[in-house]
Amino acid sequence: MKRNYALFLAILILAGCGGEAGVASAPPSEISAGSFRVTGQMKAPLVAAGTSATVYALSGAITKATMSDLNPTIEETEIIFGRLGAGSVYSLVGCSPDGSNVRTIHATTGLPTQIFATTGWIYFRTLGGELRRVALAGSSTSTLLKSGVGSFALTPDGTKIVFNQGSVFKFANADGSAENTMITDASGHEFVGCPDNANAYTSHPGGVYRIAIQAASSFNLTRVVAGRPQVAVDSFNRRLYTHYANSLTKLAIGADSVTFTESATTTGNVAGLACSPDGKSLASYSPNAVATDSIFTCSSNPAQFSRNMIAQEYALSNPAWTPYIISRQFVPANVYTTGAAALLFSEFGKRMPAIVLADCTTRASMVVTKPVSDNLSNVIYRLDCDELSKLHYTRANSYSFNSIVTSATGLKGCFVSFDAESGELASVLTFTRAPVTRATKTSLVVSGEGLAFYELRGKFAAVPKTGSEFSLR
Repeated sequence: MKRNYALFLAILILAGCGGEAGVASAPPSEISAGSFRVTGQMKAPLVAAGTSATVYALSGAITKATMSDLNPTIEETEIIFGRLGAGSVYSLVGCSPDGSNVRTIHATTGLPTQIFATTGWIYFRTLGGELRRVALAGSSTSTLLKSGVGSFALTPDGTKIVFNQGSVFKFANADGSAENTMITDASGHEFVGCPDNANAYTSHPGGVYRIAIQAASSFNLTRVVAGRPQVAVDSFNRRLYTHYANSLTKLAIGADSVTFTESATTTGNVAGLACSPDGKSLASYSPNAVATDSIFTCSSNPAQFSRNMIAQEYALSNPAWTPYIISRQFVPANVYTTGAAALLFSEFGKRMPAIVLADCTTRASMVVTKPVSDNLSNVIYRLDCDELSKLHYTRANSYSFNSIVTSATGLKGCFVSFDAESGELASVLTFTRAPVTRATKTSLVVSGEGLAFYELRGKFAAVPKTGSEFSLR
């Protein structure tokens, strides 16, 4: 993500300075700040340069906020896998590629055995043959698309699913509608991926086969690789990765064939492959690798194969790697369908480590200030309003939101702290009455009644601590 300081300075000049500038009955304006384009009746935006990160803050009546990322990074993606938790509860779990920022996406009654992900959805098949999808941001409910499914795959553009019910191969729209039959006699084949939007790959005891995604009835499978390997498809870079008999092989995908590129011997179980969107890494499921089933990553260069374990908590399914998120609308969306009163976000190099959205009873009442200079380890903003009704935050991977405030309960505002070095969200401190603040050389001391402190560094959820005084560093 690139910062456009010249454009931002121009916006500051046009928007005016301080006070209620840009909020009174003037028509909605559009502001470009960092990677966001924001529409509404807003006050002058604020920007603070931390040690390495830059933090932006906009407030007022925000009617639309869209993020555009022309330089996405692998840190902003997620690895999705199935996990067995306490009480024999199965769940879909996501984490950053280094194993951090673990979150539960969806609890399911069926064991997830096969997973694919798009920019907005996760598709998964349970051991009982149910093909379901759930929002990538997370949800307590999932939608049943098909029953009796033996295997499935998703086209790279996310518009179609291919699946088999017994020996019959079918395709349909991503919502399960407009079902068509591709082939009726494909016994022993399982879908493993799609190299493009017109073809799919299957795995069979005889090898990897290609099938055209089109209505047909006769056998039209073409073998492209011998053996029955684990398979990962990199549709963007036109590569096919296979693992068979302790050998990891990289192949180039041509128009009608695959060409051997390189291979290397591996050790230990490899029971499923998923390719990162940049084509540089693979994620895999390794049964009983270190006493518990594990998810690990490795280089997509077979000669550099080396396991990097990222999850060892009874991981149960072939993993999926989410694609790059190039654009996403945050307002109106999710619980901010009618708008928001504040948007704060950080940028660090090409990454967006954290985003915060807030709302209040009267959006014009929201005032964002910077209560302390840029000499602390955190960049701190203060939000004051008539009554805070919502406050949600997200981390880089998949931009899934967690909540701090979900309804109006008498809160008059909060302090939001970002790590000045990494841009990570460090903490949130809410208050029911305007607090007293005093700055020291190392912190901002906040005193008052009705304070609740949330330590969020490295966490997706936190239990608040209550008290009458807290130090924000």
